[in-house]
Amino acid sequence: MYLTELRGLIANTPSTDWLVVDGPLFHEATSVKPSNMTGHPVVDRPASRAILVSNIDVALEWGLQARVGEHAKNAREWTRDAGFSSKAVLPIYVDVFFRGSLVDRVTAIWVDNLTALLPAPQLKPQDAVSDLGFTNVAAWRVGRWSHALCRLVDALEEGTHFDEYIAAAGFVVEGA
Repeated sequence: MYLTELRGLIANTPSTDWLVVDGPLFHEATSVKPSNMTGHPVVDRPASRAILVSNIDVALEWGLQARVGEHAKNAREWTRDAGFSSKAVLPIYVDVFFRGSLVDRVTAIWVDNLTALLPAPQLKPQDAVSDLGFTNVAAWRVGRWSHALCRLVDALEEGTHFDEYIAAAGFVVEGA
């Protein structure tokens, strides 16, 4: 199976086609973080896992904390104007597994006290036509795949406001 086929399969399945598995998961990340003053390893695990019922070779895991850096800095910019009740964000990874192997990873961001899981956007310019000619318009953009994957995971977490939050954030969905 090609990665594009796998992405299409996942993007076109409703949340009802997935089984969310609760409890401790076996994938983990071990690191020594500067904030850990003891110098002992810190173990971080994904919070959730879901299996595609019609093809148990396909699984998703999410909740492993992403490296904060750029995503948190960027989030301060786009959450400022979105009108969310909380400006706190939590960047996480959404991992895609096929036959037990990690094959894809998308960075997502929990917003508004974990109310919605949005794809991490990038500020990209795009030429636009105005009455005065061409202008360079910058917008927060997300790929169609990351949008579909985050919508699915948000639904698996019983979220119901994904589209409202995407619109409030002003994200432009692009790509095939």
